[in-house]
Amino acid sequence: MAKENERESFRVPLHNVIGEYFYEGTVEKCEIVDISFGGIGIKVNHIMSEGTTIDVRFEVQGYGKIYCKGRITVSRGTRVGVNFTHIPEKSMKIIKKIVEDYTSANIKKMLESKKNK
Repeated sequence: MAKENERESFRVPLHNVIGEYFYEGTVEKCEIVDISFGGIGIKVNHIMSEGTTIDVRFEVQGYGKIYCKGRITVSRGTRVGVNFTHIPEKSMKIIKKIVEDYTSANIKKMLESKKNK
């Protein structure tokens, strides 16, 4: 039986965003693949267990640096889903702006494509 997706918030895809995560006393590089109000999707270099808590930091060009602590809720090979357990207010404001800008841009595209039909 398929596991339900625990991250219910709308996800915004990110491209070419490299960050770092702290795991068991080491710092590793990761790729941030998507972001939402509730968590992030990342690609890591090794298999990680669900339930593991990690700290992640990364910068989204044009928006700023994001710091968060989260619990891995989905682990599919080297791609994991992380639900936020702690995120500073400043980082959440950046995420809200990213989601808002992405949503606005896609609504505009949708409306323009309907207008051109």
